[in-house]
Amino acid sequence: MKVLYLASAVIALALTASAQSKAEREVLAANLAFDSAIVARDADAYAKILADDFIFTGADGTVSDKKGEIDRVRSGRLTFESGKSDDIRVKLYGNTAVVTGRFTAKGKDNGKDFTFVERYTAVFVKRDGRWQMVAEQATEIR
Repeated sequence: MKVLYLASAVIALALTASAQSKAEREVLAANLAFDSAIVARDADAYAKILADDFIFTGADGTVSDKKGEIDRVRSGRLTFESGKSDDIRVKLYGNTAVVTGRFTAKGKDNGKDFTFVERYTAVFVKRDGRWQMVAEQATEIR
């Protein structure tokens, strides 16, 4: 029975992976790199993922741009102990991708501890052969 279950799981994973296009895999990789860069406080990697015209709308309605977000990471005002996306979906529209997902995080913002789960929508555009995030909006799940 266990062998049958394991074989079914492997086949399901293989079918899911093969159903994703190369572009979808690239967008998923860019989304994962975004999560990794912010958790690791790797401002240089973060800067490469964010487009120059990036705009972020936070769960509280605040709006910031690429410079503002990178400054928060570089300054140490925003630090993550952990952070990970799941339930990620990608919809492609030519050289544009809309990504939705759930992000669970723990860390500090301006010295205050936080733990949150949010739903997000991120928009990526393929420019010069690479996917860059041009917009993201987050809504905290309470």
